[in-house]
Amino acid sequence: MHDSILITDDIDTANNFNDGPVILWNEYYKRDNITSIPLYIFENKEEIRNELLDILHRIGVYSINNKSVLEHLEIEDNFSYWWITSLGQAEPYSNGKSIYDLMKLICLNKLLDKQNFKKILIDLKNKKNLKVINACIEGNNIIYKSELPYFQKIKNKYFNFDAIYLFINLIKFCLFSMQRIEFNNSKNKKNLLNYDIHIFDVFTHFKIDSNVFKSGYWNELKEHLDGTNLRVEWNHFYFKNNNESLKRSINDCLHYDTTIQNNSHKIIDATINLNNFLYVVKKIMMLFFKNQSILKKNSNNIFLIQGKKNKFNFYSIISNEMSKSMFGIKAFLNIFHFRCLNEKILSLNKDAVCLFIQENQPWEYALTYFWRKNLNNKIIGYPHTTIPFFDFRYYFSKKTFELPKFQPHLPRIMAINGSDMMQKLKIFDYLPSEKINVEALRYNYLNKIKLKKKDNYKGKMLLIGDLVKDVTLNQLEFIQLWRKKFNPEIKIIFRPHPSAKVKDYSKYSFLSFSRNSLIQDINNCDIFVVNNTTSAAADIYALGLPLITYNDLERINFSPILGNPNSITAENIDDFQQSFQKLRKLKLKPNDYFHINKEIPMWKKLLEKVLRNE
Repeated sequence: MHDSILITDDIDTANNFNDGPVILWNEYYKRDNITSIPLYIFENKEEIRNELLDILHRIGVYSINNKSVLEHLEIEDNFSYWWITSLGQAEPYSNGKSIYDLMKLICLNKLLDKQNFKKILIDLKNKKNLKVINACIEGNNIIYKSELPYFQKIKNKYFNFDAIYLFINLIKFCLFSMQRIEFNNSKNKKNLLNYDIHIFDVFTHFKIDSNVFKSGYWNELKEHLDGTNLRVEWNHFYFKNNNESLKRSINDCLHYDTTIQNNSHKIIDATINLNNFLYVVKKIMMLFFKNQSILKKNSNNIFLIQGKKNKFNFYSIISNEMSKSMFGIKAFLNIFHFRCLNEKILSLNKDAVCLFIQENQPWEYALTYFWRKNLNNKIIGYPHTTIPFFDFRYYFSKKTFELPKFQPHLPRIMAINGSDMMQKLKIFDYLPSEKINVEALRYNYLNKIKLKKKDNYKGKMLLIGDLVKDVTLNQLEFIQLWRKKFNPEIKIIFRPHPSAKVKDYSKYSFLSFSRNSLIQDINNCDIFVVNNTTSAAADIYALGLPLITYNDLERINFSPILGNPNSITAENIDDFQQSFQKLRKLKLKPNDYFHINKEIPMWKKLLEKVLRNE
């Protein structure tokens, strides 16, 4: 038995500890008595993913007053709001940090259970790391070498701002609603056309060419449908970062595709009336009450990881995001979209086909639920980009689909865009969606790229940024440190995310900002660098180009090529330098990742099948 075990986030502290095993919280490191949690996650990623999915299932079925959490959060018959809370979704964008911390707690519990020790020493230099551990770990054998400020310790125990937060977001929703009341549509819905196909997406990734709507989501499928006699209605959720006001978007939609027979476009969340406003407020008040009286009151038992010697209550690390999804503006919009889709679907032809962009977002669950309840089961979900290994929105515990009620509402058919996606979903064969291969509409452009031989070294590196500013800044700081230490003879071309603000990165003088298309950048560069959250890694990887993924250990590794053959990841500048030198000489070939064919025969076959109700 060891006298003690140390939990730290500092490599020097870890190396100088000789009284027992060391658990390193946030660094990749290998030594006999030191276990790195990020490395443990990577080496045991299937086990950690399954454990998290089981925890989410256990929370959903946890019984309080003879009712499960799923039942307590029922907002319509057989529809539980649990699946669209931040934790129920475990979505990696807005709450990626808390989900990553939860994964690390799962690892920490497993590592502690494997060891035989008398006491736990906690010496965490980073205050954020210390806050996570301090708030979660419970036991009589814990000694802190570093302490949180006194106010930080008592803040979560004695201060509750939930009611104030609810009131602020109610005001926000009132302002949101006032904008939409101006655009109330007085047309009689009974006069709407009976369409063959209704397509649902978000009003972004498109361009207009002579009033013809060209979608970055649907590409060749849109062109194919335009040439048929099928009646197609395009339903868009307004996207506020679209650089267009709501009013202009609504008016513009009326003029899209006017030369194409039986085509129309609508903003689905364009209007709100008093009944719908009151419905939303009523549901949010119910969710607020359930959050306080069920989730928060019983958090010590619901949000628990039980170990042999210690236990972890992780409510503190997910409570902020849970509040946002239960009674923040995000929750108001979730219920508003829920209501919009219910009213929309009640007015439609019962034989119509539903096709939507599938990211398992809250509105998609509502769409699938109401479509199946009121119309039919001719529902196709299309994950339009990639599915990373740790994108928990697409993965569920097998036990969840053994429940008699309150399962997540998934489409009858899931359109799979490539071998990588099919392989990742293969082990989840209990999902109720039938998986059918189709072409990767967003990636058919890869056929346009005629790769030249890389024998002529150009000395150019393409650095691709992410939508999230902090992720990109960490990536740029990393490259700056690498340049300072190794002084490589290479020109670094930076390609920001299309929706990013270029001025946020103007202080990095070593960058040359790209003004070319992605195709031009690919043909002009030798080596490519992405971070561990951007989907652009898949484009480069599919082409078989020299690619390094910077693995930012502050966040969950959300790379779409995590664990794929020939994928190269670097966590520190020395590993990055080795990979850089290696890739300059390595001959790579294209990888089988997407289904590419601009004629889209698989899409055509699928639509024919569903339209015939087969």
